[in-house]
Amino acid sequence: MSVASKDAGNDALNPMKLTFTTIEHKIRNLEKRKELIAKAQAETTKIREVLIIQNILSCFTDDAVRNDFSSEKMELLNWSQPKSKF
Repeated sequence: MSVASKDAGNDALNPMKLTFTTIEHKIRNLEKRKELIAKAQAETTKIREVLIIQNILSCFTDDAVRNDFSSEKMELLNWSQPKSKF
């Protein structure tokens, strides 16, 4: 048996080294999972924003909402125009 194969065999039998290797693998897997969760949360946030906008737009199919919006818009336009000093 060569020295390299003996070292490899000893490494495989060393419980402390096996434990560290296992922990390193678990840490890597948790980091990957954390990245996936972060991406999923970002996608969820985007979808939520789109749904909110879609809900706002669908409210404009209601005549009362559309009329309220139009009247408020007209009041804002009248308020923002400079008043004559005459």
